[in-house]
Amino acid sequence: MTQPNHFQGKPIKACIYIRSHVTNQELSLREQTEACQKYIEKKSWVASDIFCDKCGGIMAQDKPMLQLMIKRAESGCFDKVIAYSFDRLSRSTIDLLNLKNTFDRYNVELCSITTENDDSNCIGE
Repeated sequence: MTQPNHFQGKPIKACIYIRSHVTNQELSLREQTEACQKYIEKKSWVASDIFCDKCGGIMAQDKPMLQLMIKRAESGCFDKVIAYSFDRLSRSTIDLLNLKNTFDRYNVELCSITTENDDSNCIGE
């Protein structure tokens, strides 16, 4: 078993955010969760909470579990948010950038496991 990656002497904690706009898409939610868990394991991070919204709202304020995740980020509960793709967080580019700025204030990085992006598929500075 690999040792967790560390940041400033602490294991990196990553939560998972999944979303489906159709309430009967349980398989899709399960697939998102499993893929994100495998990604966290591959990176040797420590998995924390899973936040799941079953709604079709475009903006972050329309997603209750995303709002809870933001509050938990403010409390320092995790270092990274892992999503299957950035559009699971928001389908609005402006809203996604606002989310990034919010999470930056709490030193939390947003990561997509399916978006090609250098440096671990996270939205960086």
